[in-house]
Amino acid sequence: TIADIKAMGDSRATLSLGTWASGDAATLLETSCGVPFEQLDLPIGLAATDRFIESLRGLAGVEVPEGIEDERGRLVDVISDMHQYLSGRKVAIYGDPDHVIALTEFCRDMDMKPVHVLTGSVGNAF
Repeated sequence: TIADIKAMGDSRATLSLGTWASGDAATLLETSCGVPFEQLDLPIGLAATDRFIESLRGLAGVEVPEGIEDERGRLVDVISDMHQYLSGRKVAIYGDPDHVIALTEFCRDMDMKPVHVLTGSVGNAF
């Protein structure tokens, strides 16, 4: 709602997920309302999700719940099991820049080879 959008200026901090989709809004919120922000990639894959969870943990000032740690352990087991099937596979990635960046990191972390990484976004920054 509009009231919720207005209340964002009273936030303690902002996690901005995806530079392309949310970076400008987070910067505007910081400059106009003094709300600090942390810019993160989309939490796709183990490394990016770890960064996301750590940011949430830090902002909340709490420890990561045991259930989240357990789920992470199961994910590491699945990644280990899938390595033989995914390692060295060539992949093509296409989409909006935030998804492309996150998926490329995920594929590289899984030892896949992104050989074509494309986006339809206009501009020289990507």
